[in-house]
Amino acid sequence: MNVKSPKMFERKPMKTTLIKILFSIFPGIIIVLLPTPDGLNNTGHHLLAFTVSIILLWLTEPIPIGITALLVGAGLILFKIQTPTSAWQPYASPSVIFVMMIIMLGIIINEVGITNRIISGILKLGGRKIVRFSIILALGSSILSSILHDAAVTIIFIYSLFPLFSKLNITPQSSNNFSKFLTILIPLSASAGGFGTIIGGGRNPVALDFLKNFDGTDIGFFEYILYQFPLVIFVSLTTWLICFLTLKPNIYELPLKPEKSTPNPLSKKEKSLLILIFIAFVFWFIGDLTNIHITIVATLLIATICGLGLVDLKVIIKKFPWDAWLVFGAGVSLGIASIDSGLGKWISNQFVGLLVDLPTPIKLIAIGIFASFISSFTSNTAATAIVLPIVLPLASEIGLNPKIIALLIPASTSFVWFVVGSPPSLFAYSTGYFSQTDFSKVAISCGIGSILIYSLIASIYWSLVLT
Repeated sequence: MNVKSPKMFERKPMKTTLIKILFSIFPGIIIVLLPTPDGLNNTGHHLLAFTVSIILLWLTEPIPIGITALLVGAGLILFKIQTPTSAWQPYASPSVIFVMMIIMLGIIINEVGITNRIISGILKLGGRKIVRFSIILALGSSILSSILHDAAVTIIFIYSLFPLFSKLNITPQSSNNFSKFLTILIPLSASAGGFGTIIGGGRNPVALDFLKNFDGTDIGFFEYILYQFPLVIFVSLTTWLICFLTLKPNIYELPLKPEKSTPNPLSKKEKSLLILIFIAFVFWFIGDLTNIHITIVATLLIATICGLGLVDLKVIIKKFPWDAWLVFGAGVSLGIASIDSGLGKWISNQFVGLLVDLPTPIKLIAIGIFASFISSFTSNTAATAIVLPIVLPLASEIGLNPKIIALLIPASTSFVWFVVGSPPSLFAYSTGYFSQTDFSKVAISCGIGSILIYSLIASIYWSLVLT
């Protein structure tokens, strides 16, 4: 199945397009004309105005989101917010390139046929009842994302749904609450699981590095799992419940039966691919020992797969969701610009002062919602890098253990509100089974609900295990 933005080639009335563009640009113009706020420099002021307009362009989509993503780099240069190198370099940053290769890997897995086995396995485990089936899907997405990259898990599981949709005659054009429910549940569950271990996402080691540099506190690999992984289960179930209640799938029992016969033996291509992926994951796991960067391993993996002829590179390029990937690069670029210009620090400072006299659980919830909101427009790694350096030094002032903040921020930035907030949501959106409105209607509730559950349970759990 060719995955592409559902609106990329859709013709819109010129009048509607112009109205949406003016609606998006006008607030930015108003912000520029207003006096520069105290504590914010002119560059940060201009970036604030520019970011607001870009966000509105992404949400209203008068032009494809991939084109808007390119306008980010050009606009940062045009308005003298960043130099050309600083504006465009993030589009090819290690995290963005790694996401590109992970998306390619997902396409490869689908082309080889492993996704058919995955959906068959989920059906056997979850059965025909949509409630049990979707709970297994949500928990599987979250738990696997604590080990793998959330984008990889999303791609593999989304592709695994296509054979099911095909048997039910569901296409992007005929998408219903059932297909919307599953294609939105997977990226939200995957993102919600990425904070469970240090290797689950780039935001986790970033947060721990900040903590170690701040006061010398070092949280080890298994210690981090003790603090965070149990909370993944609660957050995953919360995500499932909100998705289920909000979208109310119109199919309650799958009109399919799990395969009872013994599955066909793995083909030569499937065996070769699984061996190569296993080797790659071993090297990703021991990266701290080998000092081999994750992008090197990913490059060698893709090169070997194509070199052995398991999948043709032309097929990968044809099915790659370029627009979704460009948005991720643009988000990283905006995040770095926010740090360089001081906008991120200014925004955080306005917020942190409100926390001093609040009860601890409320402080965690407030910080979590703020971090989640920032993450919804940049990458979660960039959001962590923006929020943590501001909140962490104020830990004693607001009465929180710095270790708690270093754990809270990477978890909270996992909960995005809008499609453009993460690679998993962007990829799922690019399949065309749901709109941005469909996604945000669920994601905002899931984000806030997950942070509430996470913060309340963490307040109790960490009081018992946190040292």
